[in-house]
Amino acid sequence: MLICDTPAKSLVLATKGHSGYYSCPKCTIAGDMYHNVMCFIETDCTKRTDTSFRNKEQPEHHIGSSSLLNLQNFDMINNVPVDYMHALLLGTCKRLLCHNKYGWIFGKPPHKLCARNVQKISQQLSRLKKYIPCEFSRKTRPIEECKRFKATEFRFFLLYSGPLVLKKILPASIYHNFLTLSVASLILVSPRHATFETSVSYAEELLKCFIRNSINLYGPDFISHSVHCLIHLSDCVRLFGPLDNTSAFEFENYLQMLKRLTRKHDQPLQQIIRRIYEEQYIFESKSTVQCSTNSMQLLMLHYQGPLINGCTSPQYKKIKTTDYCINITKKADRFVETNDGTLVEVHNIACYENSTVILGHTFRKLGEFF
Repeated sequence: MLICDTPAKSLVLATKGHSGYYSCPKCTIAGDMYHNVMCFIETDCTKRTDTSFRNKEQPEHHIGSSSLLNLQNFDMINNVPVDYMHALLLGTCKRLLCHNKYGWIFGKPPHKLCARNVQKISQQLSRLKKYIPCEFSRKTRPIEECKRFKATEFRFFLLYSGPLVLKKILPASIYHNFLTLSVASLILVSPRHATFETSVSYAEELLKCFIRNSINLYGPDFISHSVHCLIHLSDCVRLFGPLDNTSAFEFENYLQMLKRLTRKHDQPLQQIIRRIYEEQYIFESKSTVQCSTNSMQLLMLHYQGPLINGCTSPQYKKIKTTDYCINITKKADRFVETNDGTLVEVHNIACYENSTVILGHTFRKLGEFF
């Protein structure tokens, strides 16, 4: 599998870059030039296949022959998924917020929000901070700093905070269009929903609807290469599962480590290889330590309760696993959803018949946000 952004993909596959008329890596759509922007407004075009790519059935798409063609078992289309970190988060979501024409924060009228509404969004984001669980590595920042947002911050805004803080701020048509994108993204990143074809197909239709409505709201020149690639995310989910399975997040994080391995600008590749070999030698020479197979840690022992019938000490205030953390001392980390969809506010962690259990109150009255 090859995971990279659009310029790197064009280089490795020897195809047209994002500004080319026939640059889509997944379908044979022909772009149109609007206001000096290469746009792809069609949503239903013939999809490329490994055979059509190798035979160069659309010669305008190619600028040479890729070395990957020598790999007979490598599918030149399916094994090169669309990276949602660049296409959806740093592409489309950033475009909605920061673009100098359509952006809600830095755009031009009528798309740009007034200063009072921008301030309201930042204030609401600030109030959300104390409710953000520790699983999210970055807390919210003022929306005026969106040009410096990392991909994880755009992800949090698109999936979680955006639908909350933009309600009653954006015009109804624009807000509903944003919700369309948000719901489709939630489905495709969710391990629970991305396994069902009905959900994936629904997300695919939502993304096509988002593109069609965006043409009416912002104009054809909004549908750039990255925005068009959204309609191909569903095919990637059908092949590889949730979008995080094929995202560049892990590799982008690894780039930071590679940068720390270099000491000077000259011969960076040689420096990195030497440092990696040195680290491997150090780890191999160290004695192996047997790690516990129990991935759950019980922390912050206490005896203050509350307890119910059958539950006993020891009691804990915190559970930490490789996937999540429950901490009853912090409001953001003491709410959980069980497998059957029940929402619980955890008040204690105790023992019951040699098993660890959580004690809390369930939410009986639930409502729909939209």
